Amino acid sequence: MKRIIFNKIKNKKDNNNKGKTICVSAIAPKLGCTFISLAIANFIGSCLRENVIFIELKEESSLLGMVGENQISIGRSIGYKYKGVKYILTNSVEEVIELLASERGYVIVDLGVLGNKTAAVFNICENKIIIGSFMPWQRRDFHEFIRKNIFKRFDMENIKFCQLGRDKEAQQLFYESYRCRLNNLPKIDNPFSLKEENFEDIINLL
Repeated sequence: MKRIIFNKIKNKKDNNNKGKTICVSAIAPKLGCTFISLAIANFIGSCLRENVIFIELKEESSLLGMVGENQISIGRSIGYKYKGVKYILTNSVEEVIELLASERGYVIVDLGVLGNKTAAVFNICENKIIIGSFMPWQRRDFHEFIRKNIFKRFDMENIKFCQLGRDKEAQQLFYESYRCRLNNLPKIDNPFSLKEENFEDIINLL
């Protein structure tokens, strides 16, 4: 099993030697957007052993107290380094767009909730991930978010939609509605201490 997983990791490195830009968004706060973004960044840094920058694009940072001790320069930006990953904590869309254009390694953008202000960042990222819940009491919010923020603005085939939980019925309903797959999020205990069993699910998000 371990050999199969690391062969897939090697293929990711071979096929993406120019770097990747990955944007993670959620349909509402507190749906795991930052958690999954951190897991992807730490996977790329520790398993792929690639240069990776994590950008938190929010008005108020939730990470500064954890990652903010070791200050460094990243291009024209001030950032931080923590456990092998470089972090930029900003509320400037313009700064993020400049970094996406100039950096050659992997860049993971924790977008929070996608909206008009951040749509330009979402649009230029190569990989787009949207997290939502398809529980019956949240299903309407998911549909409304897609109608308002995705239809006629982005190609849904180029977005990886992910659900909290592993509801097969929800996956079928989502496909019937949009002809797109609804992926399951990896089950991760700690994004800074990933387990081998997490690797394949994270690879599938890249």
